[in-house]
Amino acid sequence: MLRLWAVVLTANLVGTFLFALAIGRSSVFDAHTYQCLAEIGALHMGAGFGTVLMRAIFAGWLIALMVWLLPARNRRA
Repeated sequence: MLRLWAVVLTANLVGTFLFALAIGRSSVFDAHTYQCLAEIGALHMGAGFGTVLMRAIFAGWLIALMVWLLPARNRRA
């Protein structure tokens, strides 16, 4: 189980880094949007480890909940 979590965590971190790199080096957004994204990122960098951990747990729970609920919705339709 720990090996699976390590693989998932590593893949998520690498994927997030590659996505941020692609967005940062492309011209998908205008300068104002990049500035807003940088401000949002800087705002969240000051949070402590416990706060970030709790946010991550809650975000993961919400995503998993949606994954579990979508098939149940499709069975009733």
